[in-house]
Amino acid sequence: MLAHRDASVSEPVVYTAGIINYRNYDDLGPCLRSIQEQTHAPAHITVVDADSDESRLVALESEFPSVDFERVENHGYAGGAN
Repeated sequence: MLAHRDASVSEPVVYTAGIINYRNYDDLGPCLRSIQEQTHAPAHITVVDADSDESRLVALESEFPSVDFERVENHGYAGGAN
C-alpha cells in the first residue's frame, strides 16, 4: 500500500539528466548550458558519447567540469539508451 503524501509539504525535487550523444557537439554545449540553467537544475548530468571525437569532447569536458562524460562504442541508439 502506498503511503499518502501531504501535498502541503514542499519537498525539493531531485533528479539527474542523461544525454546520449553521437557526434553532435555543436548542439551538446548549448544543451548542457540549458540544463544547468534550469530553475531546478539536476543533481547530476551524464553524457554518454558514442564514437566520440576526442578533441571536441575534451573541450566540452573542460567547459563543463561538473558533467560526467562516458565514452562508449557506438551500438546505435538502442545500444546507447539501454
